[in-house]
Amino acid sequence: MLKPGCRRFRMDFTPGAESPQDAHRQSCPACAAYAAAMERAAKKIPLPAGLRSKLRAVPGAAAGGGPRMLMPQAPMPEALRDRLRQMSRRPELPPLPAWARSSRYALAASYLLAVLLGATFGNPVEAAGALTRSMDRAVRPRVEHAIESVEGRSVRRLDDLKSAVRERYGATRGSLNTLEQALD
Repeated sequence: MLKPGCRRFRMDFTPGAESPQDAHRQSCPACAAYAAAMERAAKKIPLPAGLRSKLRAVPGAAAGGGPRMLMPQAPMPEALRDRLRQMSRRPELPPLPAWARSSRYALAASYLLAVLLGATFGNPVEAAGALTRSMDRAVRPRVEHAIESVEGRSVRRLDDLKSAVRERYGATRGSLNTLEQALD
């Protein structure tokens, strides 16, 4: 991932033109290689004459015209210009404090949090046991009642099925007996 300075350099870089960011090019080997590759490519690929004349007509594109501007510079009060320049610069965020970067501090903070929660709410094992007992008292009667009602319905349904099987078995047996007698 590119650093903000490298991004700025590559965005503002124009092959063959002097840039105020040449100091970055000299200090950053990756950006120096990028600039050299772009300059070699620019020499190998000549622009058509029509396009070259159109590019020269663009304000700020002439040699020595200063850095490229995205928008034409309009006259404005100096105080407003300074204020806008300050707004456009991204402030460098201060580094995180040592206690936020170190895992030892994170471990100590989690231990402290556990101790404070334990002191506030009591022993978590005892609290879990009390919660289990209260849930058992509240839920057990409902579950037992549901099981008893299901068992009762199941027994009645099984009895109905048994009697239906007995009736069909008896009817089948009777028809087989009459068939056997008819054949004899």
